[in-house]
This record gives sequence, structure tokens and C-alpha cells, in this order.
Amino acid sequence: MHLFRGIAVFICVLQLFALATSLPVPTSAQVELNTYQIVNNYFSGQIYIENLAYAKVVTVYYSTAANVWNVTGDSIAASYSSSISGTNYEYWVFNASIGSQGISEFYIQYQVNGTSYYDNNSGNNYKVSSTTSISTTSSTTATSKTSTTTSKTTTSTTATSTSTTPWADRVIYQ
Repeated sequence: MHLFRGIAVFICVLQLFALATSLPVPTSAQVELNTYQIVNNYFSGQIYIENLAYAKVVTVYYSTAANVWNVTGDSIAASYSSSISGTNYEYWVFNASIGSQGISEFYIQYQVNGTSYYDNNSGNNYKVSSTTSISTTSSTTATSKTSTTTSKTTTSTTATSTSTTPWADRVIYQ
């Protein structure tokens, strides 16, 4: 009887380990938003980044709630959080006070090896309709010197607006 319980516990532990190591990770995108939230004028989130090189820069660009895009770009630098076991991906996080002006839209830029990759919600930017929201998304756009684009279906819990920005499809060549 004790042997049977021991085997059952062992099998349960193995199943939990398999579940923990098989969490979804993007496999075709170099950069992808995982989650974001705005709480008490703080904008934070988590991003998947494909580890293409040691030196890299990840930046979140956003417009104010009045949908004003600063000429120099309001931006938040993301920082390395942890690697994702068994993959070539890393978690990067961002967190910053956005003040009372709020956010209307945002997108993510990942610069590595002289190439810029974007997660800009398939050219539409991520729309934010209120000051308290949480979203899990699956949308990517990667732009390199050869202008390669990859897209996935988008799932979002926030309402969208019809505004567009001049930076939605911006390409930076280095």
C-alpha cells in the first residue's frame, strides 16, 4: 500500500514537472508581448525575447492618453528578468510611472545584431482604453533589413480605438 502511494506521488510530481516545463513560449517571433497592466499610473509588463546575442536593447514606446506621440518618443527601457528553461527565450520586464496623462497606444522594439524587431500588434499598436487593464496577447511583427514580417492572431482584453500613429510601421536601419 505504501509502495503504491509512493509511486502515485512520484507520477504526480513528474506530471507537474512536465507541465511546468511545457509552458507556452513563442517559437517564431523574436519579440512578443506576454502581459501588461496599468495600475495607479504605473505601466508594467512582461515580454518574450529570443536570445539572439548577448548585447540587446528592448524598449516600449507609447503615446499619451491624448494620443500624442512625442517627437523623441515616450519610452520605457525593458530589462532582463530570466531565461526560459529549455528554450532560447528570455523574459524581459518593464515598469515605469506614466503620470496622470495615461497611455493610449504602445509597441515594443527589440534591437540586436544591427536589426530591429517589433511587436506592434500587426502594425496596429496595442490600444489601451482605460487606466486599469490587463492583457495577454499573441501578436508579433518582426522587421529586419530585408523587411521580413511575421504575424499571429491577436487576443486582447482591452477595447480598441480607431486612431493610428506615424510610428506603427516605423523601420530603423542600422
